Amino acid sequence: MSQEVPKTNLEQHAIETLKKYWGYEQFRPNQLEIVCSVLKGKDTFALLTTGGGKSICYQVPGLIFPGICLVISPLIALMKDQVLQLRKRKISASALFASQSKIDSETIFDSAVDGRLKFLYVSPERLQSKSFQYRLSQMKIGMVAIDEAHCISQWGYDFRPPYLEIAALRSILAPKTPFIALTATATAKVQEDIVEKLELTNPNIFKSTFEKPNLAYQIKQTQNKQNDLIAILEKNKGSHLIYVNRRKSAEELATIIKAKGISCDFYHAGLSFEKRNEIQEKWLEAEQSVMICTNAFGMGIDNPKVKLVLHYHFPESLEAYFQEAGRAGRDGSSSVALAFISNNDIENLNVKLNLFPSIQEIQAVALMLFNYNDIAYEQGEGMVFPFNFNLFCEKYNLNPIKTQKAIHILERNQILFIEDAYLRPAKIGFKIPQEQLFEFYRNKPDLEQFTKQIIRTFEGVLSMSRNVDLEYFARKNHYSLSDVKAMLSRLEELEIITYEKANSDAKIAFLVAKTQKEKFDINTEFYFNTKKQYEDKIKAVIEFIELKKGCRSIFFLNYFDEKTDKTCGICDLCQDKKEDKISTEIALKVRSNILANLQKNVFVPLEYILKCNPKIPEVFIRKIIDRMIEIEEIEKGIGEMFKKK
Repeated sequence: MSQEVPKTNLEQHAIETLKKYWGYEQFRPNQLEIVCSVLKGKDTFALLTTGGGKSICYQVPGLIFPGICLVISPLIALMKDQVLQLRKRKISASALFASQSKIDSETIFDSAVDGRLKFLYVSPERLQSKSFQYRLSQMKIGMVAIDEAHCISQWGYDFRPPYLEIAALRSILAPKTPFIALTATATAKVQEDIVEKLELTNPNIFKSTFEKPNLAYQIKQTQNKQNDLIAILEKNKGSHLIYVNRRKSAEELATIIKAKGISCDFYHAGLSFEKRNEIQEKWLEAEQSVMICTNAFGMGIDNPKVKLVLHYHFPESLEAYFQEAGRAGRDGSSSVALAFISNNDIENLNVKLNLFPSIQEIQAVALMLFNYNDIAYEQGEGMVFPFNFNLFCEKYNLNPIKTQKAIHILERNQILFIEDAYLRPAKIGFKIPQEQLFEFYRNKPDLEQFTKQIIRTFEGVLSMSRNVDLEYFARKNHYSLSDVKAMLSRLEELEIITYEKANSDAKIAFLVAKTQKEKFDINTEFYFNTKKQYEDKIKAVIEFIELKKGCRSIFFLNYFDEKTDKTCGICDLCQDKKEDKISTEIALKVRSNILANLQKNVFVPLEYILKCNPKIPEVFIRKIIDRMIEIEEIEKGIGEMFKKK
C-alpha cells in the first residue's frame, strides 16, 4: 500500500501541523519543500546545515502519516533529547537502546505494535537484531527517517557500519514506504554515497548552502587562552558556548570563570542524563550565561540568543567545527565563531598525524580489551561489560587518541562495540513476598509508609525488578533525593529489596570470541581508507587555521564542494584586508592619540581609547596597542587597562 498522503492541500496540512505542535506560523527555508516531498511518498535526501531545522523535516510528516515514524539515530543522548522534546509537545515517542531492561524494551515494543506511538527512535545497531526485525514487521511504519545520515558513508567523518543495514529494512516494511535521509555536513562524495547505500529510489534532493553570511569566522593566535577568554567574556555579556576537548577542562574552566563573577556552567557526557538536561534547560532560559562544554553538547540544541561560539580547543575535523560554530547566530543575527590557537595547538595537530595506529597495534588493543575484562580464550562472544575508557588506558599505559582510533577500527570490523555513556536508571526489586511485608511493617514502622509508596508508585515492583525514576518518586512523595537513596539503602541492608544504583558508565559488547591478536581480522582496504581520511581531515584543519590570505568562508564552501569566489567580508582575513587599506599615516596618528590620552601613573581602560578614535576599527586599534606594548611604549594592567611605560 502506498504511503502517499492525498496531494490536495499538502502545504496547508503541513503548516497547520507545524502551528499546532510547535507554535510557528511558517517553515524555515527549504523545510516546507522537504516535508511535502516526504508527504508525496518520495524518498528524500536533505542536507541542511546546523540551524536549518532537520528534525522538523521528518517530525511534521511523521505526525501526518498514519502509523509510526521510525527514526534511526546514532547517539543515545540525541535520541533521549528528541523524545523529551516531542513528549513536551504531547506527542507520543519512545527510544530503544541496547542497555534497557527487557521489560522496558517489551513495553515500548507493545506500544509500537498497538499503534500507541507516533515516533520510535532506535540506534543503527538495533537493526541487526532478529528479534527487533520480527517486532518491526508487526508495526505499521508510515515513514523512516535516518538522522546524521553521513554515518552511512565510509567517506564521512563518523562512519558506522550498522548504518549499512538500513537498506535491508525495505524487505520488512510496506512497499513504497518513504525514506528521508538528513545530515548537516556532507561533501559531494558523501552525498552520493548516502543515496547509494540507502538505496533511495529517484530521491528528491534538497541542499542548503553552507554559506553563513551572518557568521564571522575568526582565529586568534594566543599564548594565554585563559586570560584572553576572561577578557572577552567580561566585555561581551550574553549566552555563549565555549568548546573544550576534555571533560576535566570543562569543569576546571567553569570554576575559573565562575570565580570571576560570570554566570557559567559545564556540560559533558560524564554527567547523568537528568543533570545534563537540567543544565541545558537552565542555560536555554538564562539571558546571560556561559556554557563550557565538550562536543557532547549541542546536538539538536536551538538557542537563538547565542552570538558567540568560542573554541578553546579546535576539533579534529572541519565538519565538527562547522557544526559547533554554526550554533551561533541561528536567528540570523550577526555572530562570531572564534577559535583560540596557540603554538602548542599546531604542534599537537602535527603530532596527531602520526597517531593513527598500525594494524598490529589495533589487534593488540583488541586483546587487551578481552584481558581487561578477564575473558578466557575462545570465550567472550555476546558478553557485555561496564567500560571506563580512561581507566583502561591508564592500566595499559596507552595513548588515548591512538587507542580511540584503534577501538573505532575494531568497531567497524564488527569485533566489539562500545555503547555511549548515558544514565542507567536505578533498579529495585523485592526479595520477600507481599505477605511477609506485614511482619516487616510491625518491626520497622518508620519504613512502612516509604515502602508502601514505592509499591504504589512503581507498579509491578513486587513481582519483578524494574527500572525506577527516583527523582520523580522524590517529587511525587515530597522527599529529598538523598533521603530516598538513604532509605532504599536501608531496605537493601535489611534484605527487603534489591537496589541497583544509577550509573553512567559506558558498556563494551564483544561480538567475537577472544583469540590470538593476529587472528583478529582487520579489513585492510577499510583500514587504509580510514587512515587517509583521518590524515586528510587533520591536514585540512591545519590549513584552515594557518590560512593567512583569502577568506575563511570561501575555504569552508570549497571544502564542502560549493564553489564560490565571493568573500564574506566579516572573517578575520577579510577584516585584515580592510585594515591594510588604512595608511601608515593614519596608524601613526592613532598611536600619537593613544599616547596623548594615556597617563604615566594611571591606567586607562580600552573603552576610553576607542572613544577617542571613533572612526578607526577596534581590531586595528588593538593591533597598534599590541605593537606599542611589544616595543615597550605602553604597558598593560589587569583586564583591558593601559598606561604609559
